[in-house]
Amino acid sequence: MKKNKFILFFFFLFTIKTVHIETRKVCNVLQFGTHAITSNKENRKYFNYELCSTVNCDNQKGYTVCEIYGAMRVPQLKLFKGSELISTYSNDITNYNNIKSWIYYITTPLFVGVQDENELKSYETENNIFLTCSENLPADLFDVAKLYKEECYFINITNPDMCTRMNIKTNELHVMSAYNHSTYDLDTLDRELLKLFVNKNRFPLVMKIDHRNFFNIRSSGNNLMLLLLDMKKNPNAYILDILIKFKKHIKYILKKAFKTDFLSFIGFICSVIMMLLTAILVIHTIYKYYMSYTHNTYIEKEEKSE
Repeated sequence: MKKNKFILFFFFLFTIKTVHIETRKVCNVLQFGTHAITSNKENRKYFNYELCSTVNCDNQKGYTVCEIYGAMRVPQLKLFKGSELISTYSNDITNYNNIKSWIYYITTPLFVGVQDENELKSYETENNIFLTCSENLPADLFDVAKLYKEECYFINITNPDMCTRMNIKTNELHVMSAYNHSTYDLDTLDRELLKLFVNKNRFPLVMKIDHRNFFNIRSSGNNLMLLLLDMKKNPNAYILDILIKFKKHIKYILKKAFKTDFLSFIGFICSVIMMLLTAILVIHTIYKYYMSYTHNTYIEKEEKSE
């Protein structure tokens, strides 16, 4: 399969406060995301490289380009395949995780072939996944999938045994979700009904929403039941989070230490002992200095009083 070549441009206005400060950060994170994509064996055959560049709409040269692509008002990312515009991202330009997720979705072909469960797990996200087990997919299905490929994976399972284990028929579009699993009969395919089905099932049954994705969820046509919670954490919750992370790091260090050879493990234990002794020595030195200072101060006061 011939590798695709993608070029990504960041369109922005210098008059928009703080956006120009984020430009370098966005490109750096995107290049990190590119490395992660190209390092993945499954994605490497689809994704060749990504060039991140910026276009300043206030600049005389950039103004015309921004006007052509409708990027004059909102800072946005546009992904091109050659000279063809593939997709635009303008939701939250500083949310790097969402940007990387968007790149993953866009650069993954529609109904990419999967042969085993481990391969399927590499595509799992918080969003729903649409699965098929058919050798001949209808054109209308591809057309509908193109409308939602920026926020969902559409995957074709090529292993019949895996389809049997997952209870997916060859004539079904299966929705894999954490809470429910819906299906659509492709033998009675109606383009508008299929579009409605995908639109309704592209979001999980239960999910956390914010002011950015609320209107997207409303557009799905589903009835919404909102549970409003105060998400502000008290200081104790922050301390608990820090302790949990610290415990996780300690477990990781110990796990790595026990996996090494015997001499390395002895060296690790010795280094821990040295750090503890150093900490005790520092505390003892501070304590002695404090006691000496207190004692000298007391003597000086006594001498003055005499």
